[in-house]
Amino acid sequence: MNVKHFISMLIPATLVMAALSACGVSVSKTTIDSGKAEDLVVKTFSGGQVEPKSASCPDDVEAKKGQTFSCDITYSDGTKGVVTIDMTSDDGQVSIKPGAQTITSQP
Repeated sequence: MNVKHFISMLIPATLVMAALSACGVSVSKTTIDSGKAEDLVVKTFSGGQVEPKSASCPDDVEAKKGQTFSCDITYSDGTKGVVTIDMTSDDGQVSIKPGAQTITSQP
């Protein structure tokens, strides 16, 4: 393939990518919204004897059905743990199953 032919193929591909971006279509990978995941962790573990104080989930986790990722949770009494979150779709849907929390330290 010569350079002229390569460039003639590259220009239309670049224009298609630019058009998709302009329409709001993302050509990048779907990632988990860490803020929503943190809210889910706090909400899921609220209502017990000790309330969750905060949760911290990683940014830029690629959504892949069947995979998991972990978030840290801190309770109001200082207890800390790790929560495993299951990805239920490639679109960013997640769930927390019973037994998904492991306590890592207590005050």
